[in-house]
Amino acid sequence: MNPVYPGALAILLYVAGCLLQFRALSVRDPKPSKRLLAISLPAVVLHGLCLALVIYSATGIDLSLFTIASLIAFAATLTILAAALAQPQGRLENLYLLVFPFSIIAIAGSLAFGGTKVRQVLEGGLLAHLLVSIFAYTLLTVAAFQAILLWVQERHIRHKEPIGVIRILPPLETLEVFLFQLLMAGFALLTVSIAIGFAFLDNVLARDVVYHTVLATASWCIYGGLLIGHRVFGWRGTMAARWTLAAFALLVIGYFGSRFVLEFVLGAR
Repeated sequence: MNPVYPGALAILLYVAGCLLQFRALSVRDPKPSKRLLAISLPAVVLHGLCLALVIYSATGIDLSLFTIASLIAFAATLTILAAALAQPQGRLENLYLLVFPFSIIAIAGSLAFGGTKVRQVLEGGLLAHLLVSIFAYTLLTVAAFQAILLWVQERHIRHKEPIGVIRILPPLETLEVFLFQLLMAGFALLTVSIAIGFAFLDNVLARDVVYHTVLATASWCIYGGLLIGHRVFGWRGTMAARWTLAAFALLVIGYFGSRFVLEFVLGAR
């Protein structure tokens, strides 16, 4: 099957989901929409099918920039969908406003630039490192989206702006609890990923990946400091959101920045 067909359908459904959420924002309706669930479920399934068709071939696994981004977007959307179903009153489906556009861009990019020569046969330490890294990046991506909503919520409360927008956002306590749950799980997986990289991979300090290694380690330090500060000093709210986004930015620059240079600047495609 041509991956364009499920990919294009997934993009259309994601666009429809965004429009439904923007409509809820405009009418300030905090209630979860059954139509949104009816759209998001097949969208995730089609996204997964498209991803499977793009990422795998007889010559190996496609590890190009947009394919990995699509994998993370798929996992993030699935995570948010599961969390929203588990907490129907938590209004976590508002995270779709952030993750759906991410998925749209990632799918379009994987269809346009996937299927490249950047393929590897995964085994041993490399396979373990990749799988753990994907799970870590997924949780930390959702945490970054959650931090953005937390920042918006805090800003509206602090500046006493009209309460209508706040009504469609999850309660502040729900945002913070979910954020730190994601951060703790993502930090644990990131720790394992970095440990596997140093233990089993020979090129973690090679010239083409040393920047990724350094930035990932710096991000790990920030996440760890934030979690310690939250436990010991009670850091939360805007401070937690800022440090979460700063650490996530280092991860994005470290991995996707290096992949972009390799694939689109140096032409390693």
